[in-house]
Amino acid sequence: MKTYKIIFGIGILFTLFLTACTQNSPTGNLALDSTVSSDGMKEITISLHNWELKQKGPQINKGDKVRLKVKGVSGLHGISIPDLELATGLIGPGEEEILEFEATKSGTFDYYCNVYCGHGHTKMIGKLNIQDEVKE
Repeated sequence: MKTYKIIFGIGILFTLFLTACTQNSPTGNLALDSTVSSDGMKEITISLHNWELKQKGPQINKGDKVRLKVKGVSGLHGISIPDLELATGLIGPGEEEILEFEATKSGTFDYYCNVYCGHGHTKMIGKLNIQDEVKE
């Protein structure tokens, strides 16, 4: 009976693992728009799909205050931006986590899914571009 419970438990865990990302979706392009909140923060939305990250928002410049809205669409995911020391926890479909920061350095910063989600996990990579301050 104990062996049966162990095998049953492993089966459940394996099933949950496989269903964390259940739909295949090709990697998409990033789209920019001009979203700036009423409090002056530039808002970037990163949607987490099965094996795809979609980013929408305005160009970020060094010195900008930024609000990243990380939204779960399908599967269980999260993101990490190591060079900016930012990360979310586990985000499921319909959930959202907000990360706020000041863009103190310019460059291109890679981000990726930080929750192993199946065979397309390694394709879940995006780039956050922060330009040098714009002088007027």
